[in-house]
Amino acid sequence: MKTDRPLKDFLAEAEDILETANQALASIESGQGAGRTDPDLVNALFRSIHTFKGLAGMFGYQAPADLAHKMEFLLDEVRLGKLGLGRDVLDVLFETLDFLIRMQGGEPETVSGHDVEFTGLEREKQ
Repeated sequence: MKTDRPLKDFLAEAEDILETANQALASIESGQGAGRTDPDLVNALFRSIHTFKGLAGMFGYQAPADLAHKMEFLLDEVRLGKLGLGRDVLDVLFETLDFLIRMQGGEPETVSGHDVEFTGLEREKQ
């Protein structure tokens, strides 16, 4: 008998991680409005996305892991000072995080030409 427990475990953990990431990103945006960037918040966002990437990979959900990896790379460039944290970068980060949150919520999305939804990923793995 097949169980949805691994998927439920993944979704519960992913929701917590993405909420933490969303809070960090909102705080970063608030700081930008005040003319400052808190490196601790950027690091917290990076760690959340890194953790999500590892979780998705551990459960075999490659599309969200790949997307998180791209967001992680962008954040690393910001952390290393190679990329400024302007409005355009913030917009990309918000859009990517929103995309991950919608995927986690079960809304079908397209990643690299594949329709993906976490609730449908279990079928993909079989």
